[in-house]
Amino acid sequence: MIYENSEILKVALTKTLSSIKQTTNNIILINISYYDGKSNDSLYSGLKYIIHLRSEQKEITPVIFYGFESLERIMKKSNASILNSPAIEYIQMPFKIDELSEKLLKVAADDINSDGLDKQTKQKNAIEKLRIFKHDIINAVNTVKIVYKLRRNGSIDTRKENWASVKKSIFMDKDLIRKNIVYFEAIEGHIIELLTEKAITGIKGNLSCSDDKYKTLLKHLARYSERNNEVVVYDADDIISLLNESVKILETVKV
Repeated sequence: MIYENSEILKVALTKTLSSIKQTTNNIILINISYYDGKSNDSLYSGLKYIIHLRSEQKEITPVIFYGFESLERIMKKSNASILNSPAIEYIQMPFKIDELSEKLLKVAADDINSDGLDKQTKQKNAIEKLRIFKHDIINAVNTVKIVYKLRRNGSIDTRKENWASVKKSIFMDKDLIRKNIVYFEAIEGHIIELLTEKAITGIKGNLSCSDDKYKTLLKHLARYSERNNEVVVYDADDIISLLNESVKILETVKV
């Protein structure tokens, strides 16, 4: 399998592989600059592509990266730690057929652990997931803070206008907390070495309580009344407090 954006280079590599005796069907040959059209395009996007393939899709097919830069130069780049993972090699172009043949034999013979990632890459991957999660939680806090607009004094018409504005903003994302619960459950297996079991349990509990209170807030927002106005602000206070507790837990890890 060849992952190459240049059709000319892909054809040339296909011809080269066809001249090699050993089977290459179960080996990925990928340009370090390969771009899949989804992730951010960069000179080393191929590295990130394989990290995603192994961490998210659990694809542990042996890999040979290729490119025109030296290995020493590449190892200084972000995500280059993936090159230390099992069944992964790098070959600098231009290369001889015998050199490629040796690399193919080597990756095919490597033992691959459950996720096919070296310790450093796993840690960096986990930290990145926590960073995204923390960012999403902070965004959720800022969204709920919109409710504080209801604290403003004014005529009944003004208060109803504020209510309508808040209701419109909040109802745009009825799954505000729920989607963070889903994401945290998805990354739990990746971050278990970064957070203690107590911390993970604490975040789960905070998210669960926040989600329950958010659902209650949505119900109270359905119809305006002075009482509902007070209750919604009270619910928002509780949600924000719970979410901020999770942020504090995450800040124990440098994410």
